[in-house]
Amino acid sequence: MRKLLLLFLFIVDCYNLHEIIYSLTTIKRHFNQITSVVLNI
Repeated sequence: MRKLLLLFLFIVDCYNLHEIIYSLTTIKRHFNQITSVVLNI
């Protein structure tokens, strides 16, 4: 029972990490686009 709970927490943790990384890369991409637009002006 305890191992199942730990496995569940591990999966949730990995999923959250993936979400955080994805959002960070998205923010970075948007930032790069904004920067390029500003530099083009």
